[in-house]
Amino acid sequence: MSYICRSYDNLNRGGKYKDAKPVIHIGFLDFSLEGAEPEFYATYKLANVKTGQIYSDNVTLCVVDLNKIELATDEDKKYGIDKWAKLFKAKTWEAVKMLAEEDVYINEASKTIYELCADFEVKKRCWEREEFEDYAERLAEAEAKLAQKDAALEQAEKYRKWALAHGYRED
Repeated sequence: MSYICRSYDNLNRGGKYKDAKPVIHIGFLDFSLEGAEPEFYATYKLANVKTGQIYSDNVTLCVVDLNKIELATDEDKKYGIDKWAKLFKAKTWEAVKMLAEEDVYINEASKTIYELCADFEVKKRCWEREEFEDYAERLAEAEAKLAQKDAALEQAEKYRKWALAHGYRED
């Protein structure tokens, strides 16, 4: 709702509401709306609660429930909405490739998704390498401090033995 309201706010100061451009928001949700009838694709408009009269055609909210693909109507299938839902629900690249073979637009979208995911993987690997290098640097510093402490303890032990060998008491 927040996105659709922001998009509808496209008038300049003093502009007339009749000049506002219509806004259609399509949301692919991976959950079902609580209390709503089970439905794959639903369209909502601003309406009077008592009479059901539409207040304005300028704001339309379309919701695709990704968990109800099996409820897609023939009209939903005619427009390929079920294919897009399957794309968003796909769990493997093989499933995405199969969908991409059937539709040129889904093919283009799948390429973009792949590139975005690949970019994310590259970023993730860079971040992990940076973290590893930072860890390795901290580890090297800690090892150097530990080596200095070991050397100091070793030196102290030599002095202690020398002192004992020369008649000094250990207190």
